[in-house]
Amino acid sequence: MNTTAGLYQKVLLEHHKNPLGFHNKIAITHSATGANVVCGDEITVEVNITAGKVQELAFLGDSCAICRASASMMCQHLLHQPLSQIANLIKVPMDLIKGEYTAAVNSAECFSSLAVIKQYPVRMQCALLPWQTFISAINNKNEQRG
Repeated sequence: MNTTAGLYQKVLLEHHKNPLGFHNKIAITHSATGANVVCGDEITVEVNITAGKVQELAFLGDSCAICRASASMMCQHLLHQPLSQIANLIKVPMDLIKGEYTAAVNSAECFSSLAVIKQYPVRMQCALLPWQTFISAINNKNEQRG
């Protein structure tokens, strides 16, 4: 195994073992649940959007290591970001996972570990699921919870 692939695997494993945002209790304004029937992943993404920003972001559910690591990276990357920038911020990691390279993707060092996933087409959906579920969540406003 070359050291670059090993480094990327270490990053993914670290996010899997110590996921950011996993089971965090937040004041939810938006949420969605997504599933990957091929792998059995099922996650719920919970978001607190206040004043046009992602103020809090969490996820929960049963998922494989790749899905959990990708969700953790999503929480790290999107927290405190303005909604006006979300489409651009999500495009880079999703393109990287799919192996669609652009100048922006090539400069996205923080997501380099996700590039390995394109070598395993069956696992791409695992890595994409949190990002796709986040998109669904921000399009779904919850009823106020008591």
